[in-house]
Amino acid sequence: MSTQGKGYWLRSGAYTIMQRSSMLLFGVGSFMILTRMLPKDEFGIWSLFLSITTLFEVARNGLIQNALIKYLNSNDRPDHPSITTASVYLNIILTLISLVAIYFLADLSAMLFETDKIKPLFYGYMLISVILAPYSQFEFLQQANFRFQGIFVSTFVRQGLFFVGVVVAFLAGWEITLTYLILGQTAALAVATIVSYFFTRDYLALDYRYRAEWIWKLFHYGKYVFGTNISGKIFSSMDQILLGSMISTSSVADYNAAVRITMLVDVPTSSAAQVVFPQSARIANQNDKHALRLLYEKSVAVILLFLIPFVIGIFLFPKLIVYIIAGGAYYETIDILRVTILYSVLVPFTRQSGTIWDSMGLPRFSFYFTLAIALLNIALNYFFILQFGVIGAAYGTFASYFIGFVGTLVVMRRMLGVQLSEILRYVGYYFRYSITLVSERINSKRISKTL
Repeated sequence: MSTQGKGYWLRSGAYTIMQRSSMLLFGVGSFMILTRMLPKDEFGIWSLFLSITTLFEVARNGLIQNALIKYLNSNDRPDHPSITTASVYLNIILTLISLVAIYFLADLSAMLFETDKIKPLFYGYMLISVILAPYSQFEFLQQANFRFQGIFVSTFVRQGLFFVGVVVAFLAGWEITLTYLILGQTAALAVATIVSYFFTRDYLALDYRYRAEWIWKLFHYGKYVFGTNISGKIFSSMDQILLGSMISTSSVADYNAAVRITMLVDVPTSSAAQVVFPQSARIANQNDKHALRLLYEKSVAVILLFLIPFVIGIFLFPKLIVYIIAGGAYYETIDILRVTILYSVLVPFTRQSGTIWDSMGLPRFSFYFTLAIALLNIALNYFFILQFGVIGAAYGTFASYFIGFVGTLVVMRRMLGVQLSEILRYVGYYFRYSITLVSERINSKRISKTL
């Protein structure tokens, strides 16, 4: 199965960007309605709930996804059923552990944020966690086999149905409650799982014999990616959790508005990471450090090329953006947005480095690096929130990202010889190349008209 050449990058890149774009568009669409229909305290509760429960999804991805992709692509086909079955066993075990954790988190969150409204959301998420087991397994298998079409379609269905449910309630004049939202999430995920099955059934060859050696191989590889993903998610959500516990759930709503708008520019970063990992895993197997360095420098450069114009636009017109996305009730988020949008430029450097480290067989190092930054982020957020209030969370997170950015460049330079100057040179090169293509397209149209 060849993944070389432009065909792989164009097809997989297109489907992955469409997947991320659909998630973003439906997410923003739902956000625009919910900020206008939910009281601020309830929207803050919903935001906190999503921040916490996303931990379980990234945990599942970390323990299973990268290990499955790596071993399916580095072992002969006769071993694939045993590897796939081992990943299914791990998925089931993680689901059972999740159910116990979610049950206790319901009461803990209610005490931490001083509201009982969050408890039913966690009880509903227990069912979602069960459905996520097959849904995630199907997605991992498709990615391992370099098939991104089904991932796009199932994601589109999952996010789209939830969005439709919110729109229907809005147009019909129904009261949108937190219970309605969790039921909508459950129904959308169930339908998406059925859809995903039809794209995955050709890769569901299983060996039902108990193969402990493969379970342990997947676990030992995935445990550090698991820790890295958890640490990364804590890094990205601790600001909101601290705000909810130290100030109020309403303050979380204001801060979350800035974070959601910042996520508008995250599509290229997330898409590139998903496409780069299978390719970097194969390069790493060949021990080609030069190719890995080029892959990192060029992928970061391409992301920045797409990212920077959006960052500049949002930074220059934050009031207009906030009004369109969240409404006039959220103008307090403007100053926060000016800070959060700046650190989005640093994200591609750390995100892509983690992808490269995992593919090089260094998930342990990636875990400890991310954990250190996550712990630093907690300390900085706590300090800055005490000093500056809500915007202090943005200051603390920016400081953490900047330290992580500097640390990433130092490590990548020592490992692979990565140079910041080379990344910036590639940004300039791709920018000039894009301008040239556009100019040639315009000139060709002019010539065709004159003829």
